[in-house]
Amino acid sequence: MKIQYNGSSKILKRLVELVNRSQNVALRQDNTDKNTLYWTGLDGVEITVNIPSGAVEKVSELENDAGYGTYTKPTTGIPKSDLASGVQASLGKADTALQKHQDISGKVDNTAAGADSLLSKITNSWTATPTDNTYFIRQDTSSKNEFGRVKFSTLWSYIKSKVESLGYTKNTGTITGIKMNGASKGTSGVVDLGTVITAHQDISGKQDKSTAVTHTTSTAVGSTAKPVYIAGDGKATPITHSINSDVPANAKFTDTTYSDVTETTHGLMTAEDKKKLNGLEASKFMNLNNSAIVIHGAGGTAQWYRLGTLVSSGNFNTAIIRILSGDGANGYARQNSSFEIHIKDAWQSTETASAKACGVTVYRINCANVKVKVIPTAHNTYTVWVYLPWGYWNGDYAVYGKYASWTTARLVQPDEPDGTVSETAYYDCAFLDSTVAAAKTLTDSGWVAMTVEGYAKSGTVKYRTYGKQITITGSVVLKNDIATSYPAPQYIASTTFDFSKIVGCSGVGRSSSGVGAYVAVENYNGDNLVCVYALGSKIAAGSTLYFTITGFID
Repeated sequence: MKIQYNGSSKILKRLVELVNRSQNVALRQDNTDKNTLYWTGLDGVEITVNIPSGAVEKVSELENDAGYGTYTKPTTGIPKSDLASGVQASLGKADTALQKHQDISGKVDNTAAGADSLLSKITNSWTATPTDNTYFIRQDTSSKNEFGRVKFSTLWSYIKSKVESLGYTKNTGTITGIKMNGASKGTSGVVDLGTVITAHQDISGKQDKSTAVTHTTSTAVGSTAKPVYIAGDGKATPITHSINSDVPANAKFTDTTYSDVTETTHGLMTAEDKKKLNGLEASKFMNLNNSAIVIHGAGGTAQWYRLGTLVSSGNFNTAIIRILSGDGANGYARQNSSFEIHIKDAWQSTETASAKACGVTVYRINCANVKVKVIPTAHNTYTVWVYLPWGYWNGDYAVYGKYASWTTARLVQPDEPDGTVSETAYYDCAFLDSTVAAAKTLTDSGWVAMTVEGYAKSGTVKYRTYGKQITITGSVVLKNDIATSYPAPQYIASTTFDFSKIVGCSGVGRSSSGVGAYVAVENYNGDNLVCVYALGSKIAAGSTLYFTITGFID
């Protein structure tokens, strides 16, 4: 058996240790003196141990005085008096002791950040109008960490006292005068500005009165039609022109960059004029250089050659095709030959593709065997064939006069083409050393003046005949615009000489406006007229027209 002692007595603890080391021992307490213990060993020797008074501590009234027997707990609990004094003292402290640590989550830190966080929780939806009794928070004036509430009225009294200390006071009334630097303006209610302004205002860079715009009269100058400008003496002066009268209402006097004209977009000319300009063939103008169309394909034999198709621009209009060819190209003069095909659109009561659709005249030089076939395919459309009687006939040709269009349609064949041919006449010009009969002396009329009238207002027009040839030349200033076509003749001169027998007297002239002109003679209702038509666009009135044309008298 082992003994367990849970008390605080060191002596009893020692005795318990000794007893527990031995076996078959007996330990008893004196029945009268509880501080005397008897220990009996194996040998039967009994040892008496006297425990000093106070060495045995009564822990609680649970240890009764009757020999540490059992303790019966009252039903209402163990009263404090049954406990030892030390236990009672310890339990007394438990009344105020923390049973567990306090929860401080959500509490404000004692820092600036904590204060900021706390103040940020104040509502910002307060909309009441501040009054004198409204409070604001301020810090102690000595910079202590002490804060308090102050009314707005207190703050206003403080500000007001500072303002009044500077000499400003609250006054009412109307200022009727002002005083500055000792001088006054007005007699009552004068406010003295003292010497606030100590120097005159800086007016450098301001308008000098001598150069300022002036208008000394009480009468208005200018108008909505005649705006005002500033003259050299600074006076307001109206312009001399009237807007919307001799100056367009929306005129813009600025440099302008114009886009190039195209056949669809206007530029400095209309798109339609551009299209006409692009459609002009150089071969239409006999005074243009390097504009001939090549004739080629000679293979050592004579051939029929289709030049192309001519579309006339109307009755009475004439086109001339000049062919430059010959028999070879070995540097001999005899190898050069040329001929002209003169085609004139004929008037028809019923327009048809007949032999009377046009008249054809051929003028041959050193090419008596040349043949021409002009075949009408419509009343104003003609296919032109030529027979070149040489083996090496390569050359060139050009088309000029007044016509709607020319389409090159080269075709070479040995056989004569079929088709109804317009009436054709041939005229041959002989060389001086030819074997033809000697020419008769030709009659020269000299220059004969014609009457300038109609579309011309001044100038000279004259003709001259030499044998059966007639030449007409002139230089006139136009009275009216000349159009590209017109139902009635646009004539510039007339004469008594009979033009009804003149053949092929037409050509191209020029004008000072830069627009070309087609000039031809006509016998119109018995009047012998020199008529003009513009090429491309109209020739403006006031332009000067120059021309020389030649024809034959039939």
